[in-house]
Parts: sequence; structure tokens; C-alpha cells
Amino acid sequence: MIESHVTMGGNIVCTMQTCQGFATRKTTFSQKYGAIGSMMDPPHIVSARLKALRKELGFKTQTAFASKLGLDKSTYNPYEKGTRPLTFETACLIRREFGISIDWLFFGDLQQSAIQTMAKIGRGTEPPIQKVRRTASK
Repeated sequence: MIESHVTMGGNIVCTMQTCQGFATRKTTFSQKYGAIGSMMDPPHIVSARLKALRKELGFKTQTAFASKLGLDKSTYNPYEKGTRPLTFETACLIRREFGISIDWLFFGDLQQSAIQTMAKIGRGTEPPIQKVRRTASK
């Protein structure tokens, strides 16, 4: 076993123990900082959105909804049960088929300001508008 203690300054200490089968480590961050959490809502919350969405769109069964997306029920079911996180690819299918915001699917985001900003920008396929300077003619 190799053990190393490295001290750099007063607050940064790194300890690492290694062996053929495992390695342990201690963070160099102060205890007042925590790990970065998930950026999107947990699967059980996203799953509730999916179930409500499916019903609101008039699909009585997961099979019918999954079929409309081009998925098998066995692929879609874990998303709605909350046992598997919704994938970006599946969220894109829902967005393409029904126009449902990916932000809403993952975050429950209903911010109208974002919609207004996006409307100003457009689809992003138009060339940028060039401002023309006009000089006063004499």
C-alpha cells in the first residue's frame, strides 16, 4: 500500500491510499462546500410530469404514447415510473412530436421571459441582421 500526504498552503490537504483493488480519496474542498447536485429534477418528479402530459394529450395507455414517439412501451415505461431518468433523446422526441418544452420536461420551467427572448432571436436560421450606418448627405 502506498500512502501520500501532500499539503499545499494552510487549507488544501490531499490524502490518497491505493491498493490493487481500490482507491480512497478525501476531497480538497472545505466542508462548507457540497457536491454539485443534479441539474434537473429527480426522476420521480419528471415521471409525474410525463404521466400528466400523456393523459392531457389524450393517451390512455403508455403503449399508445410510446408508439406515437416511435418507442417500445418497455423503453418508455421506466421514464414514467421514475425508475430511469428521462433521456435527452426521448425528451427531443416529445418536443418534436408535441411541441413540449424540454425545459419543462426536465425542470418544470414555465418562464415566459425565456419564450419572449427566444421569439426575438427566432429560429437561428436567418442570417444576422447587419446594421447599416447612414451618413447625412450634404
